[in-house]
Formats: sequence, structure tokens, C-alpha cells
Amino acid sequence: AVPEGESAPFIAALRGTTWMAPPISAEIAARWIGDGTAASLAETQRKAAVERQKIARRLLAGFDYRAHPSSFFGMLHLPATWRASDLVSAAARQRVRLRAAESFSTDQPAPSAIRLCICGVADVARLIEGIGRVAALLREGPTRDNLLV
Repeated sequence: AVPEGESAPFIAALRGTTWMAPPISAEIAARWIGDGTAASLAETQRKAAVERQKIARRLLAGFDYRAHPSSFFGMLHLPATWRASDLVSAAARQRVRLRAAESFSTDQPAPSAIRLCICGVADVARLIEGIGRVAALLREGPTRDNLLV
């Protein structure tokens, strides 16, 4: 909240600091584009995403997992026995954070799915462990212990 009568100087200061990208950031980006660093970083990220997608597909074999081969995300469409909210809760108790597809979907109704962020975990071993826990829950099916009440 800006004190009464002080909005004009505040707006001028705000405009002055957000009018454009900071020059240092623009300079770094320009140099990285010019010397190939940006392309190299992007290629490294793409290769990592491809490898992680392979891991996700292997661990989720037999389930309806959909993703572009180099995407940072994927959609895991759930078996009819699961509700997305119940799987999110059950996974949270296993210390795995998931988001239901409805948070990301423009379709109505949203698909019964979970959005997996496979590049949000720095450690591949932790990614494997997390996806393994989700796959185990899916194989087990909803039980009284993992349903939301």
C-alpha cells in the first residue's frame, strides 16, 4: 500500500525499474546467443529431458503416460479406479508431490490425470524413487489407507 498522496512518485519509480529488461541480463543473453553458450545450454537441457522421459516411460510401463520425448513434463492418465485427488493425497503421504491435471487443463471436464514434472528434481535417483512410489500406488490401487476422506 502506498501512502496517500505518494502514488505518483511510487509509480514513477516502479516504471523506471521495470520499463525494460535489466541491461546486464540483456548483455549476458546477447553474449550467450552470440558465442553459442545459449544453444549449448539448451541442448544439454534437451538431452537431460530425453533421458528422464525414457526413465518415466520405463517405470510407468503398462500405464497411460503421455509426453513429448523431450518434454520437461508428462501426463499420467489414471486407471478408472483412481480419482486424481486421491492419488495426489496418497502420494503426498509417500512424500511425493503431484498435481492433478485439472490445475493445468483448459478442457472441461479436465482429464483424470496427474501432471508429472520430471525435470523439477535435480537428482535422477530421487526422480526414480518418486516415480517408483507413484507406480507402486497405481499398481496397489486405491485402498482405505490411501483414499481421501
